Amino acid sequence: MKLSFFLISFCLIFLISCDLIPSRYPGKRQGDPAAPIMIEMHGDLLCPACAEAWPTMKEVLVHYGDKVVFYFHTFPLPYHTASFHVSQASNVIVKLSNNTLTYFWRYLDDLYIQSLQQQYWNDKIVTLTDTEVVDEIAKYISSNYPFSYTDVINGMQDENINMDTRVAWKFACARGIYGTPMFYINGMLCSDIGSGSTLQDWEKLIDGLLA
Repeated sequence: MKLSFFLISFCLIFLISCDLIPSRYPGKRQGDPAAPIMIEMHGDLLCPACAEAWPTMKEVLVHYGDKVVFYFHTFPLPYHTASFHVSQASNVIVKLSNNTLTYFWRYLDDLYIQSLQQQYWNDKIVTLTDTEVVDEIAKYISSNYPFSYTDVINGMQDENINMDTRVAWKFACARGIYGTPMFYINGMLCSDIGSGSTLQDWEKLIDGLLA
């Protein structure tokens, strides 16, 4: 029984890994890719634990400056009903920003720090259809960012943007990501860091790597 489960799991990961090969390394990058430390965060944009982790993550990036390159990978969890739509909206923002990331990071701050994510939690959208959820997302973005409602809606219907959102999810699955937030440091999963970790917890890991 255990062997069968292992084989099924291996085949699933293999299929996910080979189904889509991204044209570039996935994720939204902040910092110099040549930096000695690479931190990656897999996050669900509607996850309260990710919202708890985000201010500290920003503190870590400021603290280490050019010694760190950071990648954020969206990983919409299936039990957060609107999460895929919100993740796709983050890619729409990037596309409408001509692939620059200033507004992407602002969107993360809105979701995680300004509590925007709570507007899309399951109990808040339980009576809404998918179309109505997308409409609410587009209204917020067009009211708070320099993008028109029509452009946002068109972006939400763009097959390439949809594919980018799916690639990020499949990339995480191929890595064994199963919840959020989860962190990688220099390509290795770091189970010692979580939503409640402090700057001091990060320093214990990173300072030794920089010594």
